[in-house]
Amino acid sequence: MDKAPNNIIHHLFNKSTYSKTIANANIKANNINPNDISPLWITGMFRSGTSITTQILKEMGINLGPENDLLQAKGERAKLNPNGFFENYLFMDWSMVVFDQLNAWGDNPPTTNSVKNFDNASIKYEQFVYDSIVNIHDDRISNKDKSRILKQYFAGNLAQYVKDNFQNKFAIKNPHFSVLYPALDQLFPKGKYLIVFRNPTDTIQSAKKITPNANFKLYHQYYAEILNHPNAIFFNYDKLIASPKESISQLAHHLNLTCNIEQLTALIKQNSISKTEAIPQHVLNLHKELIKKAIN
Repeated sequence: MDKAPNNIIHHLFNKSTYSKTIANANIKANNINPNDISPLWITGMFRSGTSITTQILKEMGINLGPENDLLQAKGERAKLNPNGFFENYLFMDWSMVVFDQLNAWGDNPPTTNSVKNFDNASIKYEQFVYDSIVNIHDDRISNKDKSRILKQYFAGNLAQYVKDNFQNKFAIKNPHFSVLYPALDQLFPKGKYLIVFRNPTDTIQSAKKITPNANFKLYHQYYAEILNHPNAIFFNYDKLIASPKESISQLAHHLNLTCNIEQLTALIKQNSISKTEAIPQHVLNLHKELIKKAIN
């Protein structure tokens, strides 16, 4: 797992936050029947258009949970998403801890079978808090807010966290869900997936701003296994850019939402589509299947 920044003062501050958090912990019992919760998971390979899609859904009335629980546009990645990431901190760090336990990461995903066999109960409270505050140390949310959340919630009571903090018609966005969906299916059997995709070349070129390991193999890993999920809805980012009014209207219709098309269309920024690399045939075939399944 990535360690905290190489700054002894920050490291000591993080360890102090960790100690105070567990000393004042009052973990809520997980007494929620997961079948009573129907999340919409927004996912797709990072840099595929998940953020703008989530922003559109937020404007349509989809609840993303407490604003202070979302990762903000801070640090180096603020340049990538100036409006924020719309990602829930607790679920983001859950996904990163799962990756770590499976000897994987976002740019080196675990196998689907290893995720199916993953036991969420193996994530212990104190270790989760230490990993989140000290080891992962995502600076897009303050230590104060991390501590506030982790005094009551962690990987072992995610259903309780959702029940306490999300209103009806809610969504949680995380690119990692594309490769961790078997674990999510076990925790929330009635969850649905809104899978955002973009043409492979542009996705990879943009994803290289985050990791040099972005390539066609990684693109394939993020979409191939979830392609035939029975609760998956597919949304084409390229079509959103090319035909925003039509795409937004179809998204609203499919999710039974109301919206101001003109207002939402103003959120869309035109991007040039660059096809500078030869796409391997199996990735090209996958992209064609995604387009066939798309609601727009």
